[in-house]
Amino acid sequence: MRLQGRSAEIVELVLENTAEEFGRSGYAGLRVDEIAARSGVNKTTIYRRWPTKDDLVLAALHWISPYKHPPNTGSMREDLLAMLRGMAEAASTPKGLAIYRAIQIERAQPAFEPLLARLKVELLASRQAIFDRAMERGELPSWTDGALVGEVCFAAAFLRIVTVGQKLDESFMQALVDLIIAGAKNVTPRPKDGA
Repeated sequence: MRLQGRSAEIVELVLENTAEEFGRSGYAGLRVDEIAARSGVNKTTIYRRWPTKDDLVLAALHWISPYKHPPNTGSMREDLLAMLRGMAEAASTPKGLAIYRAIQIERAQPAFEPLLARLKVELLASRQAIFDRAMERGELPSWTDGALVGEVCFAAAFLRIVTVGQKLDESFMQALVDLIIAGAKNVTPRPKDGA
């Protein structure tokens, strides 16, 4: 069901305020009553749509995500570059950079672990679609571990943004993708555990 009019405006306002507050205060510091006040709605309005704080934060992070749906350009290389460019664009704003940093900081908080696990499942599914299509097109061997390839690629990008504090420039993104693809193409099948 697609929301329209005032309902859509309220949802966007709540998600925008939640994303900003998460970037500013982190998960532990985020208060639903403050989000409600900033958004001009009752707390019950928020809880009706998002029953838990985790649901609200996850929805906000998904809403601002630069890759809600995996790109499908017909080329794995271009799909990966499109996702990395989305990360670079998000990280180029103070809000986006604050959110990336908050995710990194909050990883150590036990209360954030269930939300992080849900976020990881969504991200892995989004990335896996790219590798599944690449294997169907013959761009990668059929035994490729897409989850591992995606983790290596996007962890390197995340590390550069958050830990190293550098921008994802075009030359870095292209070099990273080319390295990832070359490595993935040259991996031999691994025996099954216990084999």
